[in-house]
Amino acid sequence: MVFAHKFSPEINSEYNEINPCLTEDGFTLFFSSDNLKSMGGYDIFYSTYDKYNHKWRNISNIGQPGNSSGNETDFRLLNSNLAAVYCSDRPDMGYGEKDIYWLYFKNQINVDYSNLTEIPFIHNMELKQTDIKQTDSTLATDKSDSNNKNPISPSETNNYDNSIFKNNESINELFIPGIFFVDDEFMNNDSLIIFLNKLAIYLKSNPNVNIEIVGNALNFENENDDIYNSVKMAQRVADSLQIRMIKPDRIMVKGYGNNFPLAKKDSPERSKNIVLKLNNRIDIYLHNYDASSNIKKEDIYVLNTIFDSKHDLYESIIDGLSYKVKFKDSYFLVIDNLLNNFNDSGIEYDPEKKIFTYTVGIYKKYSNAKELFSKLLSMNYQDAKIIPYINGVQVSNKDLIFYAKKYNDIINYLEENKIE
Repeated sequence: MVFAHKFSPEINSEYNEINPCLTEDGFTLFFSSDNLKSMGGYDIFYSTYDKYNHKWRNISNIGQPGNSSGNETDFRLLNSNLAAVYCSDRPDMGYGEKDIYWLYFKNQINVDYSNLTEIPFIHNMELKQTDIKQTDSTLATDKSDSNNKNPISPSETNNYDNSIFKNNESINELFIPGIFFVDDEFMNNDSLIIFLNKLAIYLKSNPNVNIEIVGNALNFENENDDIYNSVKMAQRVADSLQIRMIKPDRIMVKGYGNNFPLAKKDSPERSKNIVLKLNNRIDIYLHNYDASSNIKKEDIYVLNTIFDSKHDLYESIIDGLSYKVKFKDSYFLVIDNLLNNFNDSGIEYDPEKKIFTYTVGIYKKYSNAKELFSKLLSMNYQDAKIIPYINGVQVSNKDLIFYAKKYNDIINYLEENKIE
C-alpha cells in the first residue's frame, strides 16, 4: 500500500513532465517538460509553492543559457543552492549526444530552513490511499541508480563528500599556490580547480576557519578598471567555494587593484610580462585555523630590480589592529572616483549580505583614521565610518572590548564612539 497524489494543473500538463527536483524546504520544484512554453524539446521549468493559498504558482521557464533548442533534463540542485547540474543534448556546446552541464545562479535559491520538518504542500493536502500491486519484488527497493538514469541526488552528494573526507589523509594540511590570471582568465585552470577542491575539503574539515580572498589587478591600458577587476576575480574564487558548499558567511572578498603590487609598474619594458603576472593575482588568507594545521604558501620569487615593497607594507599594517574608513555601501559594483585619489583604497564584498563596501586608508592608529574620516565628511561623504580590523578582519564592537586588553589604541576608538 502506498500513497499517490497528482500535482496540480499548474505543474502537470497534457505534455510530459519528468525529472522533478524539490528544494529541501519543499517550496520550489524544478522539472523538465516538453510543453508549449519549451524553447526546444525538454526545457527546465520551476514553480514555487504558495503556502498561504495552498497551491503551486504557474510554472516559469528558467530561460537561456540554461535551456536551449535541445533537450535539458535530469536537473539536480546542489546543496549550496547556488548551482545545479543537468543533462543536455544542445547542439552548440556538446561533445557527444548528451553532456553534463553546470548551471550557476547569480542569486542563491531561497530555502526556508525553518520548514525542513515536513514538506509544506504535503502537510496541507488530503492524501488518498492508492493500492499498488507489487508484481516485482524490486519495487520495494530503489533500483534507479542501477540504470544510471538519474544524476547524483542531494543526499548522494553528501555521501560523496563524506567519502572524500574519509579517503583524504591530509585534511589538516594545505598548500596554497600562487593564483594568477590574465585579463579575466585564470592561469593553470586545472591546477586551480584541484586546489579549490582541496581547500573546500580543508574548510569543511575545520568549520571554525574562515577565508579571506584578496584580488590584485594591473591593466596598463586602463588603470580605472584595476580595482573593479580585482574584486570581480576574487568574487569568482568565492563563488567557486560556495558551489563546493562552503557557506558565504565564512568568506571575505577584497579587491585592491594595483595599490599593493609585488612588482613595480615602472619596471623595464623587458619585464612587462612578469610584472603583469605578479600583479594580476589572488592572495589567500586563512583565519582562526588551529596551530595543529599545517598551512604553507608558495614562495613567489621577485627579482630585486622589479620588487615593490608595497605588498609587504600592506601585510605589516594589517597584522594586528588596523583601521579603514568606509565611505560607501552598494548592492552593485560601481567605480567611484574617490578610489582613484588614494593609494590604499579598496572594495570589500560580503557574499552573505551581497553588499560592496568601499574603503580608503589603512592605518595603525585611530587618530590617523579619524583625520581622514573628518576630511571625507567635509567632502559630503555623510556615510563615512571608521572600521576597526584585527588581522584584516572586521571586528564587532562587542569583540573590540575584548581586544582592547591587547591593543591599547582601541580605547581611543571606544571612547570617541561611546561604546561600553
